[in-house]
Amino acid sequence: MKTDDSSDAVDKRRAAPVVSSGWVRPERVIMGCMIVRLALMSWLAISTAAAAPPSAAKNSGTRPSYYRADGRRVFLDAAAEGWTLVIRAPGEPRPILLEDQLIVRTEREGGLPDAALAGLDLRVVRPMRGLDYTWLLRAPDARSAVRACAELVEAGLVIWAVPDFVVPVQLHHQPDDPLYELQWHLEDQLGHDIAAEGAWDITTGDPQVIVAVIDTGVDMDHPDLDPTRMVAPRNEISDSDDSSPTSLAIDSHGTACMGLVAADMDNGLGVTGVCPSCGWMPVRVFGRGAIMNLSAISEGIAWAVDNGAWILSNSWGIGQELIDQGIDVVPVQDAVRYAVTNGRGGKGCVVLFASGNGDSDLNAQPIGPDELPAMEETIAVGGCDHLGVVAKYSDYGPCVSVVAPTWSGYPGEPRIATTDTSGDAGSNKQGENYRTDPDQNDFSTGWPEPDSAGDYTSRFTGTSAATPITAGVAALVLSVNPDLTWREVCDILRSTAGKVGQQAMDPRVQARYDEDGHDDHYGHGRVQAERAVAVALFGTDLPNGEECWLDLNCQGDCVIDPALEEGLVCARPCEIQEACDQGQVCLEGHCHREPDGGDDEVVITGGCGCGTDRPGESPWLVLMCSGCLLVAWRWVFLGKQSGV
Repeated sequence: MKTDDSSDAVDKRRAAPVVSSGWVRPERVIMGCMIVRLALMSWLAISTAAAAPPSAAKNSGTRPSYYRADGRRVFLDAAAEGWTLVIRAPGEPRPILLEDQLIVRTEREGGLPDAALAGLDLRVVRPMRGLDYTWLLRAPDARSAVRACAELVEAGLVIWAVPDFVVPVQLHHQPDDPLYELQWHLEDQLGHDIAAEGAWDITTGDPQVIVAVIDTGVDMDHPDLDPTRMVAPRNEISDSDDSSPTSLAIDSHGTACMGLVAADMDNGLGVTGVCPSCGWMPVRVFGRGAIMNLSAISEGIAWAVDNGAWILSNSWGIGQELIDQGIDVVPVQDAVRYAVTNGRGGKGCVVLFASGNGDSDLNAQPIGPDELPAMEETIAVGGCDHLGVVAKYSDYGPCVSVVAPTWSGYPGEPRIATTDTSGDAGSNKQGENYRTDPDQNDFSTGWPEPDSAGDYTSRFTGTSAATPITAGVAALVLSVNPDLTWREVCDILRSTAGKVGQQAMDPRVQARYDEDGHDDHYGHGRVQAERAVAVALFGTDLPNGEECWLDLNCQGDCVIDPALEEGLVCARPCEIQEACDQGQVCLEGHCHREPDGGDDEVVITGGCGCGTDRPGESPWLVLMCSGCLLVAWRWVFLGKQSGV
């Protein structure tokens, strides 16, 4: 349906001549025609069903349908269970449910066709938070909800109308802090980490930079999550500010993600997050056992945006195999677009999604075109292991932006240590690891956990772990440069990522980066905190003399400034004085600014800690100490004087 909402069109409508009061207004005629059309369609459908053979009526009743937002008609293989419709997806033990709700979008504010809603026995629940002209409606039952979606679109009364599916979400899982030695993903001796310690030398984060974890809820009373940095907790399931998860192992997922982002540093407890001084916002959108309504996740995203979140971390996904059963995720897509358009005063929220965890055998799958990580507005995060090789289950495709550390997918190899729902709830129950079965019962795996109190787990895995790690790096980036747009943060994460995977033993997972530096499995490489923060703070391609942190900031090298004996500056390499510009001196292999001072003299201190200072003499510098000889060049090369 083509619409014209331009200002010219509006002006033309306003300028139209007023119809004489003796005539019926045209817009009333049009609305009346639409209502009559709906009534006729309903009567025809009832008459046809009544006249049809029993077998035909049965077949039509088992194939409810509606129109996706892109106009395609979807027929649902749904079975009735009471007032609910149930869809089974191949390989997914949990069902997709259709209850009595639908989501519609109208053309403009106040555009709900009240008479048509009454004719279809629909009731308005509420306008959807953060989504313009979008409404949550309720029908008498699931089949009525799907039928209403189709009829509203066919009558041209809405832009789109989709059922509010209940989806079994795929959770992509599964300092002096005592467990820091287990957090190899932050810093390890082999270098297969995100270089967090180098970044922390610059910043540990800013509390105004708020990371929202949109998930199963977060243990708000966890001892390793500082409550003074918590902002606007939300539970979309109970419509409250208590985002606490259930006691199930699977529902500790959100607490594990938040610990990777924001766990306290140097508090003598457990673990540390990537951005341990950042603000954190827990948003619970999943019911018990990680199921959700599209309306809950859409409004959870909007809540985070409206309440000041800068970064949205999503360690879950709706797989293409579920979408192919007829699920249209357009409400969630619109919520993501709302975040990048309206978040942070127009600079946009940074929205990250886990790439996915492959099939039931942990074999990586291509990311589907309708999945949320495939959106241009999101950062899709894959996983790599403790050797920099892509995890065997990490889903892939041209939309993957970066990878971050997680479990390889093979038994016996390192996993990720983080926070767990405290006490006897969650994955760690009295020092033993638990998981949740399809019937939502917890069972012991027999694996040991790192603490008997049950506050931490060392067995978090999947692209679920990689995503909040990357979100924490994005938070560090914005902590040093809050003026960056969401696109600029994406560019920094990609451009500073480390090129890993090229030496993988298995040729099937060797990285082959293209001319743009991208590989479908590795994205642009493993996220690097120190490099990303340095570029965000100082920039790149800086000329000589500018302050820097790493070589990548400079046109030349980033070295200690000899004039100050502290701090780092960009400097061009040199071997002879002629290689430097006027006003510079070649010292210690680099061109530096000529030192300021009253005596035109440079004093160089050797590695043994001694120097020579001879004011008033010709400015030759010859320093000797314990066999060390450092020679500085005479100012004649700089045109200071003309003889020896």
